[in-house]
Amino acid sequence: MEKTHDIQVLIERFLEGETSLQEERRLYSYFQNENIAPELQEYKEMFLSFDQLQFSDSEKEHESVSQNSIPTEEQPLVVEIKPKTRNITIRQFVSIAAIAVFVFLLAGIYVFSNSETEYCEAYIYGKHVTSEQVVMHEVASTLNDVAANNETVDSQLKDAFSSMN
Repeated sequence: MEKTHDIQVLIERFLEGETSLQEERRLYSYFQNENIAPELQEYKEMFLSFDQLQFSDSEKEHESVSQNSIPTEEQPLVVEIKPKTRNITIRQFVSIAAIAVFVFLLAGIYVFSNSETEYCEAYIYGKHVTSEQVVMHEVASTLNDVAANNETVDSQLKDAFSSMN
């Protein structure tokens, strides 16, 4: 009875993908025997098929499963429990890398689109000027001319519109 319980535990671990190669070999050899517990008969065909897939004929000739690996009532099955390890597949790695690249691109676009570029551009006497020194010199001289003439805006507008007629 205890042997059947040990095999059931091992089957559960096998179905969860937590068994070692040695434990799987124990299962394969158990299901190759004739005296299998009735409640475990449903697994027999599955494990025999896995055994056929696992080992080729040439490997079976060179490998012998000892009778000590088959659990007996005097010697109970020892189950090794390994901690679960997280395996990152290539697909998961590529997905993570793609997300990281996307985030960096968005951050770069945000930073560069919000940065203010300092430039100076003006049309002075019909010429396109981009030099900040030239533009600031013209602005200063124009303000000085306005201040020196002591003209009001009204008089300047009258002068501008009168010259058009």
